[in-house]
Amino acid sequence: FPEVLYFGNYIFTTDVSGVEDITNKGKYGEVVKDFSAETYSQKLQKLIDSNLLNNELCEEIKNYGNKHFTWQSIVNNLNKKIGK
Repeated sequence: FPEVLYFGNYIFTTDVSGVEDITNKGKYGEVVKDFSAETYSQKLQKLIDSNLLNNELCEEIKNYGNKHFTWQSIVNNLNKKIGK
């Protein structure tokens, strides 16, 4: 998932651990319960039709990924928690 965010891509995933964090509570991705080809294509078409995915959102996704899921940000957060 961090690599997906790094490139500014929207996430489609099943309900796995950490999905709320990685998608920023659904802002940068969507949980798909039935991950069949038909359901996946419907969700993808809905995303395309909504015009939600644009350059601005892709940059937002990249920034979110860089802020929360790079090694540097993870180590900084861990260092802050250890220092408390």
